[in-house]
This record gives sequence, C-alpha cells and structure tokens, in this order.
Amino acid sequence: MANEEEKLEFLKREEIRTMKKEMKRIKEEAVEKERERIAKAQPKEERPKTQEKPEEKPVEEKPVETEIKEVPEEKEEELKEKIKMEAPKSLEEEEEEEKRKIEKRRIELANEEIGLKEQLAEVYSKLDGIAERKRPFETRKKELLEEKAKMEKEILAPILEKEREIEEKKKEIEEKERREEIPEKKREYEKMRWEIEKVRRNVEKEKWKLEEEILKVEREIKEVDQELQKILAEEAEVQNQKSLIQRNLENIELERGYLNLKEKLIETKREKRALEMEKGEILAERLRVEDELKKIKKREKEIEAELRAIEEEEALAKTIEDKMKAEKERWAVEDEREEVEKMRWNLEDKQKQLENRLKAIEISYKSLVEKEEKLEREIAQLEGKIPKRE
Repeated sequence: MANEEEKLEFLKREEIRTMKKEMKRIKEEAVEKERERIAKAQPKEERPKTQEKPEEKPVEEKPVETEIKEVPEEKEEELKEKIKMEAPKSLEEEEEEEKRKIEKRRIELANEEIGLKEQLAEVYSKLDGIAERKRPFETRKKELLEEKAKMEKEILAPILEKEREIEEKKKEIEEKERREEIPEKKREYEKMRWEIEKVRRNVEKEKWKLEEEILKVEREIKEVDQELQKILAEEAEVQNQKSLIQRNLENIELERGYLNLKEKLIETKREKRALEMEKGEILAERLRVEDELKKIKKREKEIEAELRAIEEEEALAKTIEDKMKAEKERWAVEDEREEVEKMRWNLEDKQKQLENRLKAIEISYKSLVEKEEKLEREIAQLEGKIPKRE
C-alpha cells in the first residue's frame, strides 16, 4: 500500500512538471499573439495610385510591396513586462520576491534604528542638562525646609509652650476673680490678670515675629518649588520622549526577529521541496530498479531452466563429444548465471540504499514539518505584538 501511495505521489509531481511546461508554452503563445496583434494594428504604407493616360497602351501593373512595420522595441518590452506581470508566478519567484522585501525592510529598520539612537542620545543630553538645572533648586528647597523645621522646633515650640502656660494661668486667675465676692480681693485678681495679659502680649509679639520669619521661608520654598515644578514638567515630557523612542527600538528588535523567522520559514519550505523532489527521484529510481530486478529474476529462472535442460542432456549424453559439448554449454550458462547474479546483487544493494535514503528523507522531512509549524506559530505570535505600519 505504501509503495502504491508513493507511486501516486510521484505521478502527481510528474503531472505538476508537465503543467509548468504547458504554462510556459501558453505564455510564449500569448506573447506571439500580442506581437502579431500590434503588428496588424500598425498602418500600412499606401500604394501609389496610377493615373490613366489616354493614348498609352495598358502597362502591366507590378504588385506594390507593402511593408509591415516592426513592433517598436519599447512596445515589445512593455508587452513582455505586461505579460510577465499577468502570468502566474512560480513558488520560487514568490519566495525570492519575499526575500527581497525582507532584505529591503531590514535596511529600512537599520536606518530607523540609527535615527532613533541619535534621538535617544539627544534625549539623554537633555536629561543631563535638566538634572544640572534642577539640582540647585532641590538643594535650596531642602535647605529651606530644614531651616523651617529648625525654627519651628527650636524657637517656635518653646514660645508656644510658654504661651500655653500663660493662658492656663490666666484662666486660673479669671476663675478666682469670678468666685471672689470681696471687692478688694477681686481687684487684686483683676490687677494680676492685667499683668499676665501684658506678659501674654509680649510672648505673642515674639511669636508673631518668628512666624513672620517662617512665612518668609515658606514663601521662598513656594517660589523655589514653582521653578522646580516647571523643570520637573519639562523633565517628564523628555522622559516620555525617551520611553517612546525605547519602545520604538524594542519594536524594531521584534520586527527583526519576525523577519528572521520568515526567512527561516522560506528556507525550511525550500528544504522540504528539495526533499520532496529527491524523494520523487528516488521513487522513480526504485521503480526502475524493481523493474530491472523483475527482469533479472525472470532471466535467472530462465537460466536455471536452461541449466536443468543441459544437466539432463549431459546425463543422457552417450558419447564423450556430446558430454563435452553439454559441459561447455553448461559452463557458458553458468558464467552468464554468475553475471546475472552479480547484477541482481548490485540492484538489491541499490534497492537497499534507496530504501535507507527514503527512510532518512522521511525522518528529515518530519523534522522540517515540525520546524515549519513551530516557525509559523512564532510568526503568528510576533505579528500580534508588532505595531501596524501606516
């Protein structure tokens, strides 16, 4: 059954070769017909009209040769190009065209990469400049925040504590004043309240002065921060440019990988076709060998029959001459038998070699099919990751 399938496959391949030859012939006929059509469309030179002269004898008219203009070379080239474009391309031509497209795209990607790396270098230079401009503002902001924190902790905090104590003491005096009913005693509490209020005012003035200093520092911090925010906004924009460029560079690497896979796929398919062609040739050779073997084996049987006949003749020989004659005939047939057997050995060895090569081809072919499927999966995955080009 396997042999029959292989024979059918071989016949199919022979049919494909025949179809290719037929397509070539049709293409050549189409070129010729188009050339004839253009030639017919060219205007012919008009024949000169002969005027009749009254008193002259009729002169036998000679046929005027008409010249068909040749098809202009530019037109013929245009025609060939047109037919070439309309004619179906072979698989090899399509693959070569695809490889040219891959190589062209590689060159485009290399040029894009050079441009993007130049842009990236400019972006890094901008970021270095921004960092230099940003550094003094960050340093000043840090100093101001430390100064403010120190003022609040070391100077303002004790004043606020003192103010709190005064307020507590004033509340105590006011409570005693409220409860006292004796006018003289009440006046004493009122005088005490006046005094504590004076102290409170002095503390508050001291606090105000310090708070004004803190407000001044805060205003400077705000001014520094505003300048810093402008620089940070500019830095963020440049960082976005950097991210976009890096993403484009990553996409170039993705597309390079995609192109490499496509090229490998083309080569894998070519290797497959080469194995298919070799397999077809081996199958044809095997058929020839099998046919030769059949003939050899048939001849072997004939020789064996001849030998049996000679052996019988030799056994029945009555005279020495007849016996010698039979023995010489047997020698000749045995010699032929030896040659035929050697031919069979060679064919059997050849058949074995062909079978071994077919097995090796099957193993290689299976490996190529798996490789092809893997490449197609990887290509499909990358196609989903590569951004569409406008």
